Amino acid sequence: MKLFLKGVMLFTLLTSFSGEKRQEFTLINNTSFGKGEVLEYQVNFGFFTVGKASTVIEKSVFTKNDRPCYKVDAFGETLGFVSWITK
Repeated sequence: MKLFLKGVMLFTLLTSFSGEKRQEFTLINNTSFGKGEVLEYQVNFGFFTVGKASTVIEKSVFTKNDRPCYKVDAFGETLGFVSWITK
């Protein structure tokens, strides 16, 4: 049993430090949202409005790992009675 565990540990050690491989990702054209878009949400719990939220997409496109990407900021706040409870 000890020999088996040593073998498994040796195999794991040798295979975990393999050379770094660059992953190639597929480029997909974005049609879901645009630059500078703002989405606003109203959060409801049953009949009660308990908060509001918004997401803001930056107008500029950033590059991360040689790929274009968007910066999306999300904001939220509680409203009404829930706001009074959480203070």
